[in-house]
Amino acid sequence: MSSILSSFVQAPSEVALELCTKEQLIEIADHYQIEIADKKLKETVKARLKQGLREEGVLRGQSLTFEQQRELQMQLEIARLRNVNGPEGVPQFDVSQNLRLLPKFDESDPDTYLTLFERIAGARVWSDSDMTMLLQCVLSGKAREAFSALSVADSKVYAKVKSAVLKIYELVPEAYRQRFRYREKLDSQTYSEFVRDLTSAFNCWCRASEVSTFEGLSNLIVLEQFKDSVSDQVATYINERKVKSPSDAAVLADEYRLTHKSHFESNSDMHYKNNFTPRYSRSSFSGALFQRPQQKFGSGGPKAPVNANTCRYCLVEGHWKKDCPLLKLKKLDQVKPAVMAVPVTASDHQVSLVDGNQNVPIKILRDTGALDSFLVESVLPFSKESDTGSCVLIRGMGLVPFVSPLHDVTLKCGLVEGDVAVGVRPQLPVEGVHMILGNDLAGSKVWADGKINIFKNQGVLERFHQTLKSLLRSYCTELSADWEEGLPWLLLAAREVVQESTGFSPNDLVFGHKVRGPLAVLQDGCLPEEPPRNLIDYVNGFRLKLYRAGELAKDKLKYSQMKMKLRYDGQAELRKFSSGDRVLALLPLVSSPFQAKYCGPFTVLRKVSDLNYLIETPGRRKSSKLCHVNLLKCYHSHDQSKDDGTPVVRSALIAAPVTASCGFNFVEGDEEEDVRVSDEVLQGRLKNSQTLQNLGVLVDHLDSEKRDEVVALIRNYPGLFSDTPSQMHLIEHDIDIGDAKPIKQRFYRVSEEKRLQLETEVQYMLDNGIAEPCC
Repeated sequence: MSSILSSFVQAPSEVALELCTKEQLIEIADHYQIEIADKKLKETVKARLKQGLREEGVLRGQSLTFEQQRELQMQLEIARLRNVNGPEGVPQFDVSQNLRLLPKFDESDPDTYLTLFERIAGARVWSDSDMTMLLQCVLSGKAREAFSALSVADSKVYAKVKSAVLKIYELVPEAYRQRFRYREKLDSQTYSEFVRDLTSAFNCWCRASEVSTFEGLSNLIVLEQFKDSVSDQVATYINERKVKSPSDAAVLADEYRLTHKSHFESNSDMHYKNNFTPRYSRSSFSGALFQRPQQKFGSGGPKAPVNANTCRYCLVEGHWKKDCPLLKLKKLDQVKPAVMAVPVTASDHQVSLVDGNQNVPIKILRDTGALDSFLVESVLPFSKESDTGSCVLIRGMGLVPFVSPLHDVTLKCGLVEGDVAVGVRPQLPVEGVHMILGNDLAGSKVWADGKINIFKNQGVLERFHQTLKSLLRSYCTELSADWEEGLPWLLLAAREVVQESTGFSPNDLVFGHKVRGPLAVLQDGCLPEEPPRNLIDYVNGFRLKLYRAGELAKDKLKYSQMKMKLRYDGQAELRKFSSGDRVLALLPLVSSPFQAKYCGPFTVLRKVSDLNYLIETPGRRKSSKLCHVNLLKCYHSHDQSKDDGTPVVRSALIAAPVTASCGFNFVEGDEEEDVRVSDEVLQGRLKNSQTLQNLGVLVDHLDSEKRDEVVALIRNYPGLFSDTPSQMHLIEHDIDIGDAKPIKQRFYRVSEEKRLQLETEVQYMLDNGIAEPCC
């Protein structure tokens, strides 16, 4: 026994193992009879030795980390609090247990979350203080800020907490009304889901407005219609007072008119009545409500009297000069942004009226976030003939809806061709753009981006490497030479060959002309020389030829890519792995780099992308390797039990019939490769009559005495070896498979020939009593 081994036996510790060499570690492992399979690396030997010593109790387990100690302390404190009872033996309210019943707080729909919270509280019979205590544990974002702003007394009242949370998200009756009125059906929604959303929004509106009777509902609808019928100033004045009946709203409207010195005899009311239509019509925008009328000069006539309720700037009734929107827009300064945004890219296209002869060039912006398309009013001379009579509802960042009339135009661009209906606006928010092309016309089409996306996986490069490897393999095999000597010549030959995908050789695409190889140089020496050409004509012809070759190659390559993708997707298989899965990897052999073989199993460390995985490769030069998903396949263990001790469900294989023609069948192949079992093993048949005819051949491997004895024994009991399976009456037993999981398989279509075979087998089992129908 060496000194290192003796000192370690007397005082075993992990520090002593760190100071030992690999040979000393192996000596210690032999002393404690610990098996080490892989002895190549010192770290592997050390890790296996430590594990074995801990299992035998020689080394103690590692001390707990700070996080583990803290977690154990928290568990101990929770257990201590659970054991503490309240006064008179009544248990305390368990916050941690009830907190598990609550879902995560959803800031996008707090009203629905609070409704679910109240249902859970009612089912669990929580008190008001318990509800606020649990609610503050799940609040986040603005809801948490609203809760922290409450006083200590108000934070214990659930009604006040709920009101503060809904108010911070602007979920007041007006917000519910707008959600109900302006809700639109999404493309991913069914009509049943859309109706359910409308019903939910309407119920929230009624609940927020405290409407519970038919009279309250009628007051709510009449009040909404009354607000839409008056001016915006009066409607805002009524909303600020939070009235709930139309009569109170009418009183406030009269007070507002008297306060702002309006006269009942003026025709301002007639202006609102005549110009008011439902919010979904376009007639409210047909007049020049916010446009200054054009004055005719030189008329010389007397000026028409101006009403007291008419603006002195735009001459439109309903507001004064200080409240004129046109004057306010004029006074606004154009402030340049501090940081320049991404420049807007617009394309040049043409538009004209339907059946019009003049095509007007315009700049079109393809907006993938816009639902509708709009055109500037000054581009074409629109009239009643181009008007469709309908309109489109628009709502922007201001959340104030308005309508835009629709006109028929003829659009000519790369995405849309033909007659379309677009909304007409006086101007667009983007300067220099005449039209915004939305998803109603373009759908999912967009103009191609000029940027080149460089992917990590170059499929063309990998295919070229595959072709080059096959050329080098053939070169080395036939000429018995080193591959480095033939690499330049093979590359020269590969660059002169026309590719199937592009229709041109690589030399034609790069240089634009046929490159002179060794044979071409010899051929040119035998042919007469051509007269010199003009340099300018040569350069122009060269550039034209190169451009045409590139365009033809792109078209050919696009068609070939579509064809190859269709062919590849027909047999493609979607593979997904998770961290910790065991897989087999197709890796090149060390002895022959041009050959690959499935090796493993390896463990998946993490998913790098949808097609690449990082696997652990112990025992190799690199501890980890990045592999494509096509180089990986799932590894199925041959062990009888899993790591957690549960037995693995296996399906029994039917024994193959032993005939004179086939003899004994053995499955050959490497464990790491796919093993294909023959149909004779998986599809056995009970044809004992045919087997008994060749009984002498089957037992030919026995000596003559034993062969005659076996043949005589089988001949004496022919009933045991019939083609029809039978059963005995002396004993019976039940087949118990224990806790094994049943084998399930999804339904799939089979061919007509396979279906006939299945029906024959099922009928055979029914006729012989092997199976019985389930119904």
